[in-house]
Amino acid sequence: MVSKSVRPSSTAVPVVLLLLGIAVMAAVAFQAHQAVRSHQATVQEALRDYAAVTAWSLEHHLATELESAFWEHLQPVNHGQGVHSSPNIPPARELGHYLDWDSAGCLCHRPAYAVEAYFGFTLGSDTIEVAPNLYTGPDVGVVVDRGTQEARVAEGYPSREPRAYSESERRWLGDALTRSARATYGPDDRFAVITGDVERGPMLAAYTLMPTAWGDTVVYAVEMSPRTLRRLADRVMDQRDILPPTFTRDSGVRALVAAALMTGGGRLLWSTGDDGIGREGLLHVSRRPMPPQFGDLNVAAAVRPEAAGSLLIGGVPRSRLPLLLAMLALATALALFAFGQLRREARLSAERAAFVSSVSHELRTPLAQMRLYLDTLRLGRADSEATIQHSLGLLDRETTRLAHLVDNVLRFSRPAIGVAPDLRSADVSAEVREAVRSFAPLAESRRARLVEDIAPGLTARVDSDGLRQVVLNFLDNAVKYGPPGQEVTVRLAPAPGDDARVRLAVEDHGPGVPEAERATIWEPYRRGRGQSAAAAGGSGIGLSVVRGIVAASGGRAWVEEGDGAGARFVAEFERA
Repeated sequence: MVSKSVRPSSTAVPVVLLLLGIAVMAAVAFQAHQAVRSHQATVQEALRDYAAVTAWSLEHHLATELESAFWEHLQPVNHGQGVHSSPNIPPARELGHYLDWDSAGCLCHRPAYAVEAYFGFTLGSDTIEVAPNLYTGPDVGVVVDRGTQEARVAEGYPSREPRAYSESERRWLGDALTRSARATYGPDDRFAVITGDVERGPMLAAYTLMPTAWGDTVVYAVEMSPRTLRRLADRVMDQRDILPPTFTRDSGVRALVAAALMTGGGRLLWSTGDDGIGREGLLHVSRRPMPPQFGDLNVAAAVRPEAAGSLLIGGVPRSRLPLLLAMLALATALALFAFGQLRREARLSAERAAFVSSVSHELRTPLAQMRLYLDTLRLGRADSEATIQHSLGLLDRETTRLAHLVDNVLRFSRPAIGVAPDLRSADVSAEVREAVRSFAPLAESRRARLVEDIAPGLTARVDSDGLRQVVLNFLDNAVKYGPPGQEVTVRLAPAPGDDARVRLAVEDHGPGVPEAERATIWEPYRRGRGQSAAAAGGSGIGLSVVRGIVAASGGRAWVEEGDGAGARFVAEFERA
């Protein structure tokens, strides 16, 4: 097999350049990925800031609204830094009468936010006064007087049963108000808020203290229903500037952020949606406690993922890592392909150089012998008729060898220059027999005996010159690689089991072709690896020419083990 090592210098520079290109691409991809990561970190920080600003703004507005709502009810009994000196202690239900009365509409007191009930008791006492709101819609108006309620019923207004507080609820409320008043209520506080869970759910209440001149402290409190609290929070969310109008002009604040009001224990009192603030996907939940006077209430806010692009100029950057990795992989694949092509080109270049050297050697040897015998004849050195005939026979054989070699080279070059074969119906029996006879002198010079087993009258659609070249190449391989004195058999017959094909087989008694090489020997410049192959001359294109000729005629060619342990080269052609 013709094999030349590729010199490192022939591909070193392109390979280095390809590796540098891959390294540059990897560096660019890394830098781009780092830039995107930096941008994403900046974006996440901005989203955290938006969530924190939203929580701060919502906490501020909720505190203001809740303070206004509670103070409207508790202000009449709050003496500031002073003390109550009158012996008349107002009952809890009196707090409702300090509110404005709507005589033309609902026949009820109309605060901004109605309460569920009023409470009053003396600090340290076990008895707590409860004055429930009797109005049908307690989140709209306040009615605490039974007589007023009876008048409303007489005039056809709807009524409802007063809110009943169980003993356990009264006990919890008294205990919670007492603990808060003694532990957390400051001298400058106007009111304070307590929260807790009772039988019917969460309770939110605000209270104030009224110290008396004789040393008692009266506690007044109001409960805000969950429905009223949600209405208050919804109003704050929808009507206050929680975020700058620049962001909320087109979609509103609810479309941008999610928010919630909850207790310190995580009990949800209000949220912007049914999903609450804990829904997965919300970006950077920010929690903020409300002022101390509101007890353990805290506010949470988060940016909605679908709205992040509206808050950020240019939107949220997407990771380009998959695209960068794909581009790097593509660049690497192209570089590897280019490297393979460079190596293939270098190998083919070395093989072409070896082919030219081999052909030159194959031409020089017969030409040298032909010149020698021509000089012998021309100078009259042949002293007998036998010497003359020997010289002429040798010239004939060498001429045949040169013609065979030139035909191989021409056949090998035809596909490259686009020359199509001339396929015609031919008598392959006669063609094969003629080719065998023309090769007989060469076989005789190598002491090989040719045996013909050719069925008569077989026709096939072939290129006659090409068929002759196939036979000669098969025979040349047989006598070249086989031992001296061997018998080479040429068979031509219909293909076994397929009358539509004609099979040509040339079998020798040489070393055969190893199974691992039976596919590669048909490639250009490839020869076997055995000692006989190394010792035999040749250009390495003979079998490649055979494969091209047979394939052009619609047939196929292969090599297999012969009956005598040698090689059997086979070609099949379609019958005409």
